[in-house]
Order: sequence, then structure tokens, then C-alpha cells
Amino acid sequence: MRVTSLCLGKIQELGEAANRWTTATFRHPVTQPVALGPLGFEGDEHADSTVHGGADKAVLVCAGAHYPLWRQELNNPAFFPGALGENLTLTDVDEQSACLGDQWQLGSARVEIAQPRQPCWKQARRWGIDDFVTTLLHRDRNGWYLRVLSPGSVQTGDTATLLQRPYPDWTIAQANRVFHFQKEDRTANEALLAVPTLAEAWKKKIRARLATLALLLLCALPVPAQTASEWLADPNFEAAIASLQQNNAWTMQQQTSICEIAAPPFAEAVRGREYAKRLAALGMEDIRTDKEGNVISKYPGSKSAKPLVVFSAHLDTVFPEGMDVKVRKEGDRYHGLGIGDDCRGLAVVLAVAKALREHDVTFNGTVLFVATVGEEGQGDLRGVRHLFTQELKGQVDAFISVDGTGFRLTPRGVGSNRYKVTYKGRGGHSYGAFGMPNPAHAMGRAIARLADIQVPTQPKTTFNVGTVGGGTSVNSIPIEVSMEIDLRSESPQELAALDERIRAALRYGLDEERKRWPDSKAPLDLEIKTMGLRPAGVQPDEAPIVQKAFAAAKAFQIPVFATGSGSTDSNIPISLGIPAITVSGGGRSPNAHSIDEWFEEGPDAFKGPQMAALLVALLAGK
Repeated sequence: MRVTSLCLGKIQELGEAANRWTTATFRHPVTQPVALGPLGFEGDEHADSTVHGGADKAVLVCAGAHYPLWRQELNNPAFFPGALGENLTLTDVDEQSACLGDQWQLGSARVEIAQPRQPCWKQARRWGIDDFVTTLLHRDRNGWYLRVLSPGSVQTGDTATLLQRPYPDWTIAQANRVFHFQKEDRTANEALLAVPTLAEAWKKKIRARLATLALLLLCALPVPAQTASEWLADPNFEAAIASLQQNNAWTMQQQTSICEIAAPPFAEAVRGREYAKRLAALGMEDIRTDKEGNVISKYPGSKSAKPLVVFSAHLDTVFPEGMDVKVRKEGDRYHGLGIGDDCRGLAVVLAVAKALREHDVTFNGTVLFVATVGEEGQGDLRGVRHLFTQELKGQVDAFISVDGTGFRLTPRGVGSNRYKVTYKGRGGHSYGAFGMPNPAHAMGRAIARLADIQVPTQPKTTFNVGTVGGGTSVNSIPIEVSMEIDLRSESPQELAALDERIRAALRYGLDEERKRWPDSKAPLDLEIKTMGLRPAGVQPDEAPIVQKAFAAAKAFQIPVFATGSGSTDSNIPISLGIPAITVSGGGRSPNAHSIDEWFEEGPDAFKGPQMAALLVALLAGK
């Protein structure tokens, strides 16, 4: 690492009298050696000592590698080292490689990384970019602070040599994500707090955050006090649980017969009507189909309206109309389209309803047994979205979705943004009209740009160009070309940041192709159409609903050791702050969404309905 720029700043007042502001962010380069002490460089000033300077923020460092990107993205050739108000600009290091606690020999001084930088509004004002603070954080270009362990002197051209790296997992980028974008992740915040070298100001804020989370967890859900063992000691409930194993063949019959009723995307009505009949036959009450197509029923015998628990599975499959939905059995395997996802979930909901009704199990709260529409693909969670924004808005206290097979607990929702992107031009002959902007070339520039976008591994964030198309012939400049893009993350903040960067890459492709042919009058336009938006959301494992799910699994010796994330109906309530979890229905079905999908019960598939029934009971109470 090498110091390419050393800058110092003086306090100055700027702006008109009615709108004056004080800052030292306009730092200027110096070439001579500068003494570095415990509170920073000699001669360097800070306008607001409550947020700048001090032992843990003695020196501000930024990565030199970012400046060419800034100049290009902001179209500002004056964006030079020091433009972000830093003291030092370094080569060969950035937020992805620098770690909390790193110790460097810097010139003749010894320093240690104390915390990431929290950009302030003055950078936005300086450069006239309203969202600049957010941009710095989302792009991991905010810089970091050093504390001085041994004073010395530093000048431009000096090297910074890494002496120690005690916390290699805590890069500046990772600390940023936890502190700014994973505020409700108790485990991650506790891990960040445990880094001994983290600045005390950050530790204080994290302690306060964790205290707030602890209070929220206590108040998050009106969970009744009964334990799993207390419920299992209830004779009626115990009999209901036993019947789920005894009636396993009935559950399997429901699963296969439901699977043989086609339910393509946006055409779930036939399956929905049959499902409503089956709920009625089991003695459910107030059965109705709402405007979106969700089938809703009420479990009879509730003592009170609260808590209101929704127990659900989804009706739709990914398979289009016209496909053969006949289920065939080969050995121990049942082959059928959607046999596992989510005919298993639908069968589990029915099996639990049958067991509870036949053994007169009663609850303190109200339980709704529901089958939703539009969970898959471009259905975009339309069914559950309707439940929580219209049909049951403001009423639900807890939500359980049974989706898929095996024994998984999914309290975290992977959000996704899906777009169809189209570049449009005039088109023409590839030889005769050459020299005009080409939509295909614009899209190619955009794809190359977005392919280089860096995304975090935790929380996992991804992007994909899934389809491309357009044009009419090899010797024609296309009139239009298009692609479909999928962005995913379980962090709403990371998803939003990625969305912004993807859009910037798309605009870059448009702008660069226009610049390529400055003399052409032919149009070139960009159209971005939303295909689907699934919100992301995270619940900590300490949340009451997650702990109840763990307890239900443990009661039946189901080996669930960790929770996961997924894109399910639970995304909607989690994103709204409503306790929700998706549980699997037992059995095995490894080829979901495939024409080769099959389901195998194995020795303990019945434990899926048992676990789900106990979770309903733990949430609804006696």
C-alpha cells in the first residue's frame, strides 16, 4: 500500500447568509512530511468535533481505486483524491480488503483501523448530490478511520505495511453491512460488538440497538405461555398428534388427488373450489374465496379473536396449462407436477385440520386455514399480498406457510426485483445504415457493466440476466432488443442498493452507445418494465415465532439445527414486521419446479404435519 495523497483541511464558512454552513471537508494536498499524533495530523481541523476527529477517528482513509470510477460515474473530472474529505488516499486497499483491527506501519507511525466512516450530509452538499451519503455506503466506498498507536510522521509516497490482521472476517464492507443494513439481526450485531478494536462510539450505538431489539422481541408477538410439553400432555391434542401418523395414508391420498387438479399460474380457481369443499367436509367454518382467489376458512371453537394465526399453503404451481397432471407411483416415489411444491403443503394443512377437528382440540385464539394463489413466479405473491394489504389488513398476529418438503424452518425472506429491459432504436441495414446507435450494442455495454458489479456474500445478494432476445436478422440493426433481469437478497437495503447500481449500468449502456455515434440523429431509448417485486425481510432466530418452531421440531426429534432463507409467502408479512415463518411438510422431493418432480415419504413424513400442528397450537394458545 502507498500513500498517493495526504490532505489537510481548515474550518471555513460557506454559503449565503441565510444558509451558511461550516466545514473542513475541503482538504488540500500537502507534499512535506506531517506529524501524526493521537488526535490526527498536525494542522488538520474539524468543524464539528462531536462527529469528527478524536482518538478513534484521528485519520480518515479512502481507497484510491475508487476515484476513476467516481469520475466516470459522476462525469466529473475534478473528482480527485481528497474530494471525499479524507486525509489519506491509499493504493492497493479498499473496503473489501481492509479489516477492523488491522495494524499498519504508516510512515514512521503505527496505526490501527478503528471503524468504517459514516459519511455526513456535508459531502452531499459539497457535490450537490442529494443521495450521495447513501451512495457512498451502498457502493462500499465510504472509507475508514485510523487510531494512532505510536506517533510519527507521514508524507505522500510513504508505504503502509500490514503488521497484524487479528479479525480477517470483519472487513470494512462487512462492518458497514451489519451496522447500516442489518440493524435487526441480533446475532450479527452481537458479533460486531465483540470485536475488541471497534471504536467505542460504534459499540455504544450497537449496545443501544441490542437493548431495543431485546424489548421488541418481548413484545413482538402475543404468544401464549404454553410450552410444547404442556400441549403434548393435553389428552385431546395428544390424540390428534397420534392420528397424524395413523392417518398418513389419508394425507398422501389428499396430496396426490390435489396434484391431479391443474393449477397453472393465474388459473388456480378449479383447484381452489375443490380445496374449499374439502375444508368444508372437515368442519371448517366461514369458508370463502376472496377477490384474489385465496380460499379462507376458520377453525371452529376459538375462545377469542386474538391472537389471529394464519396457517397456509399455496394452490398454484409453476406449470402452464395443458400439461399432464396425472400422478404415477413407481416404487416408493410419487411422480407428478407440483407433487412436493406445494401439494404437500396443501395436504399438510388439510391433515392438521382433520386431526384437530376429530379430537376436539380448542384454542384460545383464532386460527384461519388458508390456501393462497400466486406464490410462484410471476404470480409475485399476489395472494398473500392481498391478504395482508386488503382482506386481513392489520388483523394477523402470526403467519405460518407450509411450503416444500423435508424439515426446514425459513424465517428470512429473500426479496427479488425482476425487470424486463428493452433498448429501442430505429433499426436499419447492417451495412447501409451503419453509424447509428444499435440497441443490441447498448444492451451489450450494459450487460458488461453490470457483470462487474460487486455484491456482498453476507447477506447473500445476487443478480442474473436470465433471458435475452430481439432483432430480426443477422444483417439488420435491430429495432429493439430485450433482456430479463433477476435481483435477489434477504436484505432490503442490499436489494435496494443493487437495484440502484443495476439501473445505473443500464443507463450507462444507453449513454455510451449514444456517445459512440454523436453525429447520428437516430433515436435510442431504454424501457424498464417491472415483472415482479418480492420484498425482503429478516427475523432473528431469537424471535418468539422462530423459537416456537424450534420447540415444535425438537418435540418430535426433528433435527433442525439452523434456519434458512427463501422466497415464499412469508416474505410479505415479514416485510411488514408481522411474525411469520415457512415450514416444510416432511418427506423428500428434490426436483421441485421440474417435470421430473417426485415425492417420497420415507419413514417420518408424518412428522411434518405433527410439527406444523404443534406450532399452530403454540401460537394460538389454549
